[in-house]
Amino acid sequence: MYKKIIFSLFLGLAFLVQAQTNASIDFNKQLPMAGPIYLKVVNVAADDLLNVRLKADFNSSIVATLAPDAQGFYTFDKDLSQKLGKNTWLEIELNNAGQKLKGWVKASFVSAQERYLSFANDNFSISYPYFLLANSENIKQGLGFYYGISLKHYSACDARANPDILEIKELLGLSFKVFVSLKEALKADFPWYFNNNLAAQELSYDANFDWFMASGNDFVWPVNYHGKDASRIEIGLEGCGIIYYYYRQAGKVVVISQRFDINPAINPDTNEIIDLSANTMPDKENVIVYLMENLEIK
Repeated sequence: MYKKIIFSLFLGLAFLVQAQTNASIDFNKQLPMAGPIYLKVVNVAADDLLNVRLKADFNSSIVATLAPDAQGFYTFDKDLSQKLGKNTWLEIELNNAGQKLKGWVKASFVSAQERYLSFANDNFSISYPYFLLANSENIKQGLGFYYGISLKHYSACDARANPDILEIKELLGLSFKVFVSLKEALKADFPWYFNNNLAAQELSYDANFDWFMASGNDFVWPVNYHGKDASRIEIGLEGCGIIYYYYRQAGKVVVISQRFDINPAINPDTNEIIDLSANTMPDKENVIVYLMENLEIK
Protein backbone atom coordinates (compact mmCIF):
# COMPACT_ATOMS: atom_id res chain seq x y z
CA MET A 1 0.00 0.00 0.00
CA TYR A 2 2.69 2.50 0.93
CA LYS A 3 4.72 1.96 -2.24
CA LYS A 4 1.59 2.45 -4.34
CA ILE A 5 0.88 5.77 -2.64
CA ILE A 6 4.39 7.17 -2.92
CA PHE A 7 4.73 6.41 -6.59
CA SER A 8 1.31 7.89 -7.31
CA LEU A 9 2.69 11.13 -5.87
CA PHE A 10 5.43 11.38 -8.44
CA LEU A 11 3.09 10.50 -11.29
CA GLY A 12 -0.04 12.35 -10.14
CA LEU A 13 -0.88 15.72 -8.67
CA ALA A 14 2.35 16.30 -6.82
CA PHE A 15 5.09 18.52 -8.22
CA LEU A 16 8.23 20.14 -6.91
CA VAL A 17 7.90 23.48 -5.16
CA GLN A 18 10.15 25.97 -3.43
CA ALA A 19 10.08 25.55 0.35
CA GLN A 20 8.90 28.51 2.42
CA THR A 21 9.04 27.99 6.16
CA ASN A 22 10.44 29.04 9.48
CA ALA A 23 10.44 25.42 10.62
CA SER A 24 13.70 23.48 10.58
CA ILE A 25 13.39 20.02 9.05
CA ASP A 26 16.39 17.68 8.96
CA PHE A 27 15.94 15.58 5.83
CA ASN A 28 18.84 13.35 6.88
CA LYS A 29 16.80 12.06 9.81
CA GLN A 30 13.51 11.46 8.00
CA LEU A 31 14.03 9.40 4.87
CA PRO A 32 11.15 8.40 2.57
CA MET A 33 9.43 5.11 3.35
CA ALA A 34 9.49 3.99 -0.28
CA GLY A 35 11.04 5.06 -3.55
CA PRO A 36 14.30 6.93 -4.09
CA ILE A 37 16.10 9.04 -1.49
CA TYR A 38 17.19 12.25 -3.19
CA LEU A 39 20.66 13.58 -2.50
CA LYS A 40 22.87 16.64 -2.94
CA VAL A 41 26.63 17.16 -2.94
CA VAL A 42 28.25 18.62 0.20
CA ASN A 43 31.80 19.23 1.45
CA VAL A 44 33.22 19.67 -2.06
CA ALA A 45 35.21 22.83 -2.85
CA ALA A 46 33.78 25.28 -5.38
CA ASP A 47 36.61 24.53 -7.83
CA ASP A 48 36.45 20.76 -7.41
CA LEU A 49 34.22 17.86 -8.52
CA LEU A 50 32.89 14.73 -6.86
CA ASN A 51 33.89 11.58 -8.72
CA VAL A 52 31.33 8.85 -9.29
CA ARG A 53 33.13 5.52 -9.65
CA LEU A 54 32.07 2.31 -11.33
CA LYS A 55 32.80 0.25 -8.21
CA ALA A 56 33.26 0.98 -4.51
CA ASP A 57 36.99 1.35 -4.97
CA PHE A 58 39.27 4.37 -5.41
CA ASN A 59 41.08 2.47 -8.18
CA SER A 60 37.83 1.95 -10.09
CA SER A 61 37.16 3.99 -13.22
CA ILE A 62 35.27 7.30 -13.02
CA VAL A 63 31.91 7.08 -14.79
CA ALA A 64 30.67 10.60 -14.02
CA THR A 65 31.46 13.73 -12.01
CA LEU A 66 29.14 15.86 -9.89
CA ALA A 67 29.44 19.62 -9.41
CA PRO A 68 29.76 21.02 -5.85
CA ASP A 69 26.14 22.18 -5.99
CA ALA A 70 24.72 19.11 -7.75
CA GLN A 71 21.45 17.65 -6.50
CA GLY A 72 18.62 15.46 -7.75
CA PHE A 73 20.60 12.23 -7.91
CA TYR A 74 19.42 9.50 -5.57
CA THR A 75 19.97 6.23 -3.75
CA PHE A 76 17.82 3.31 -2.65
CA ASP A 77 20.11 2.45 0.25
CA LYS A 78 17.85 2.29 3.33
CA ASP A 79 20.91 2.38 5.59
CA LEU A 80 21.72 5.86 4.36
CA SER A 81 21.15 7.51 7.75
CA GLN A 82 23.91 5.33 9.23
CA LYS A 83 26.30 6.16 6.37
CA LEU A 84 25.92 9.91 5.93
CA GLY A 85 28.98 11.84 7.04
CA LYS A 86 31.11 8.71 7.20
CA ASN A 87 34.01 7.48 5.11
CA THR A 88 32.04 4.66 3.54
CA TRP A 89 30.86 3.94 0.02
CA LEU A 90 27.33 4.65 -1.14
CA GLU A 91 25.73 3.48 -4.37
CA ILE A 92 23.85 6.22 -6.21
CA GLU A 93 21.87 6.62 -9.41
CA LEU A 94 21.70 9.62 -11.70
CA ASN A 95 20.66 10.63 -15.18
CA ASN A 96 23.70 11.36 -17.30
CA ALA A 97 23.10 12.69 -20.82
CA GLY A 98 19.59 11.20 -20.77
CA GLN A 99 20.74 7.79 -19.58
CA LYS A 100 20.31 6.28 -16.11
CA LEU A 101 23.70 5.57 -14.58
CA LYS A 102 24.78 3.82 -11.39
CA GLY A 103 27.97 4.46 -9.49
CA TRP A 104 29.61 4.86 -6.10
CA VAL A 105 30.62 7.90 -4.04
CA LYS A 106 31.84 8.43 -0.53
CA ALA A 107 28.90 9.08 1.81
CA SER A 108 30.80 11.92 3.48
CA PHE A 109 30.28 14.01 0.34
CA VAL A 110 26.50 13.73 0.07
CA SER A 111 23.48 14.70 2.12
CA ALA A 112 19.72 14.29 1.84
CA GLN A 113 18.23 16.88 -0.49
CA GLU A 114 15.56 19.24 0.84
CA ARG A 115 12.77 18.35 -1.54
CA TYR A 116 9.12 19.41 -1.40
CA LEU A 117 6.00 18.46 -3.31
CA SER A 118 2.64 20.17 -3.67
CA PHE A 119 -1.03 19.22 -3.72
CA ALA A 120 -4.09 21.26 -4.68
CA ASN A 121 -7.84 20.73 -4.73
CA ASP A 122 -10.84 23.07 -4.93
CA ASN A 123 -10.45 24.17 -1.30
CA PHE A 124 -6.73 24.62 -0.70
CA SER A 125 -3.19 24.00 -1.83
CA ILE A 126 -0.33 22.79 0.34
CA SER A 127 3.34 21.91 -0.03
CA TYR A 128 4.98 19.18 2.02
CA PRO A 129 8.29 17.33 2.48
CA TYR A 130 8.56 14.54 -0.06
CA PHE A 131 9.34 11.92 2.58
CA LEU A 132 5.70 12.07 3.71
CA LEU A 133 3.19 9.77 2.08
CA ALA A 134 0.17 11.76 0.94
CA ASN A 135 -3.27 10.39 0.14
CA SER A 136 -6.47 12.20 -0.81
CA GLU A 137 -8.52 9.21 -1.93
CA ASN A 138 -10.17 8.42 1.42
CA ILE A 139 -10.29 11.92 2.91
CA LYS A 140 -13.22 14.02 1.74
CA GLN A 141 -12.32 17.66 1.18
CA GLY A 142 -8.76 17.12 2.38
CA LEU A 143 -5.42 15.40 2.30
CA GLY A 144 -3.80 12.91 4.67
CA PHE A 145 -0.11 12.65 5.51
CA TYR A 146 1.64 9.58 6.87
CA TYR A 147 5.12 8.65 7.99
CA GLY A 148 6.40 5.53 9.71
CA ILE A 149 8.96 2.78 9.88
CA SER A 150 8.83 -0.86 8.81
CA LEU A 151 8.09 -2.84 11.95
CA LYS A 152 6.09 -6.02 12.46
CA HIS A 153 4.09 -5.42 15.63
CA TYR A 154 0.73 -4.95 17.21
CA SER A 155 -0.42 -2.11 19.41
CA ALA A 156 -1.18 -2.57 23.10
CA CYS A 157 -4.21 -0.43 22.28
CA ASP A 158 -5.67 -3.47 20.50
CA ALA A 159 -7.01 -5.49 23.43
CA ARG A 160 -8.55 -8.26 21.34
CA ALA A 161 -7.41 -11.85 21.76
CA ASN A 162 -6.13 -11.80 18.17
CA PRO A 163 -4.93 -8.23 17.53
CA ASP A 164 -4.15 -6.99 14.03
CA ILE A 165 -0.52 -7.53 13.08
CA LEU A 166 0.84 -4.32 11.55
CA GLU A 167 3.82 -4.01 9.21
CA ILE A 168 4.29 -0.25 9.64
CA LYS A 169 4.72 1.63 12.91
CA GLU A 170 3.10 4.98 12.29
CA LEU A 171 5.08 7.93 13.64
CA LEU A 172 2.88 10.59 12.07
CA GLY A 173 -0.69 10.36 10.85
CA LEU A 174 -2.69 13.50 10.23
CA SER A 175 -5.02 15.11 7.74
CA PHE A 176 -5.86 18.65 6.63
CA LYS A 177 -9.41 19.58 5.65
CA VAL A 178 -10.98 22.95 4.83
CA PHE A 179 -14.66 23.86 5.19
CA VAL A 180 -16.75 26.96 4.57
CA SER A 181 -18.11 26.87 8.14
CA LEU A 182 -17.56 25.19 11.50
CA LYS A 183 -21.00 23.64 11.20
CA GLU A 184 -20.02 21.83 8.02
CA ALA A 185 -16.74 20.73 9.59
CA LEU A 186 -18.41 19.32 12.69
CA LYS A 187 -21.12 17.64 10.64
CA ALA A 188 -18.38 15.89 8.66
CA ASP A 189 -16.48 14.75 11.76
CA PHE A 190 -19.36 14.25 14.23
CA PRO A 191 -22.63 13.81 12.30
CA TRP A 192 -24.31 11.92 15.14
CA TYR A 193 -24.51 15.02 17.35
CA PHE A 194 -26.26 17.04 14.65
CA ASN A 195 -28.61 14.22 13.74
CA ASN A 196 -29.67 14.00 17.38
CA ASN A 197 -29.75 17.75 18.09
CA LEU A 198 -26.90 17.51 20.61
CA ALA A 199 -24.34 19.70 18.85
CA ALA A 200 -24.80 22.65 21.21
CA GLN A 201 -24.76 20.52 24.33
CA GLU A 202 -21.99 18.06 23.52
CA LEU A 203 -19.84 20.02 21.05
CA SER A 204 -20.41 23.49 22.54
CA TYR A 205 -21.46 24.64 19.07
CA ASP A 206 -22.94 28.16 18.95
CA ALA A 207 -25.07 28.46 15.81
CA ASN A 208 -25.32 32.26 16.18
CA PHE A 209 -21.58 32.71 15.71
CA ASP A 210 -20.80 29.44 13.92
CA TRP A 211 -18.11 28.71 16.48
CA PHE A 212 -17.57 27.02 19.80
CA MET A 213 -19.12 28.59 22.87
CA ALA A 214 -16.71 30.68 24.90
CA SER A 215 -17.41 28.66 28.06
CA GLY A 216 -16.64 25.35 26.37
CA ASN A 217 -16.90 22.06 28.20
CA ASP A 218 -14.75 19.06 29.08
CA PHE A 219 -14.97 17.91 25.46
CA VAL A 220 -13.80 21.09 23.68
CA TRP A 221 -10.69 22.97 24.79
CA PRO A 222 -9.31 26.32 23.56
CA VAL A 223 -5.60 25.95 22.75
CA ASN A 224 -2.74 27.69 21.00
CA TYR A 225 -1.78 25.22 18.30
CA HIS A 226 1.53 26.27 16.76
CA GLY A 227 0.56 29.93 16.90
CA LYS A 228 -3.09 29.45 15.91
CA ASP A 229 -6.01 30.18 18.24
CA ALA A 230 -7.68 26.81 17.96
CA SER A 231 -10.20 24.53 19.63
CA ARG A 232 -9.21 20.97 20.48
CA ILE A 233 -11.39 17.87 20.60
CA GLU A 234 -9.95 14.50 21.57
CA ILE A 235 -11.67 11.22 20.80
CA GLY A 236 -10.29 7.93 22.06
CA LEU A 237 -9.61 5.60 24.92
CA GLU A 238 -6.87 3.32 26.22
CA GLY A 239 -4.21 5.76 25.03
CA CYS A 240 -5.17 5.87 21.36
CA GLY A 241 -7.55 7.88 19.21
CA ILE A 242 -7.77 11.12 17.23
CA ILE A 243 -7.21 14.76 18.18
CA TYR A 244 -9.01 17.42 16.14
CA TYR A 245 -7.83 21.02 15.91
CA TYR A 246 -10.17 23.67 14.49
CA TYR A 247 -9.09 27.18 13.56
CA ARG A 248 -10.04 29.95 11.13
CA GLN A 249 -7.91 31.00 8.18
CA ALA A 250 -8.81 33.26 5.26
CA GLY A 251 -12.51 33.11 6.09
CA LYS A 252 -12.62 29.31 6.11
CA VAL A 253 -12.34 26.66 8.83
CA VAL A 254 -9.25 24.45 8.85
CA VAL A 255 -9.43 21.07 10.55
CA ILE A 256 -6.26 19.18 11.41
CA SER A 257 -6.92 15.70 12.72
CA GLN A 258 -4.02 13.74 14.18
CA ARG A 259 -4.05 10.11 15.19
CA PHE A 260 -2.25 9.13 18.37
CA ASP A 261 -1.28 5.89 20.07
CA ILE A 262 0.88 6.20 23.16
CA ASN A 263 0.80 2.48 23.82
CA PRO A 264 3.95 0.40 23.32
CA ALA A 265 4.47 -1.66 20.19
CA ILE A 266 4.41 -5.39 20.94
CA ASN A 267 6.44 -8.07 19.19
CA PRO A 268 3.81 -10.57 17.94
CA ASP A 269 6.25 -13.49 18.17
CA THR A 270 7.35 -12.93 21.77
CA ASN A 271 4.60 -10.62 23.11
CA GLU A 272 7.34 -8.41 24.48
CA ILE A 273 7.54 -4.61 24.25
CA ILE A 274 9.70 -3.31 21.38
CA ASP A 275 12.15 -0.57 22.28
CA LEU A 276 11.43 2.34 19.92
CA SER A 277 13.66 4.92 21.58
CA ALA A 278 15.90 5.01 18.49
CA ASN A 279 12.96 5.17 16.06
CA THR A 280 11.29 8.49 16.62
CA MET A 281 10.42 11.40 14.35
CA PRO A 282 12.60 14.15 15.83
CA ASP A 283 11.25 16.93 13.60
CA LYS A 284 7.60 15.88 13.87
CA GLU A 285 6.32 19.18 15.25
CA ASN A 286 8.45 21.15 12.78
CA VAL A 287 6.92 19.14 9.94
CA ILE A 288 3.44 20.05 11.18
CA VAL A 289 4.46 23.72 11.44
CA TYR A 290 5.78 23.60 7.87
CA LEU A 291 2.49 22.16 6.62
CA MET A 292 0.48 24.83 8.44
CA GLU A 293 2.69 27.63 7.15
CA ASN A 294 2.37 26.39 3.56
CA LEU A 295 -1.38 25.84 3.57
CA GLU A 296 -3.07 28.29 1.21
CA ILE A 297 -6.84 28.62 1.31
CA LYS A 298 -8.76 29.18 -1.93
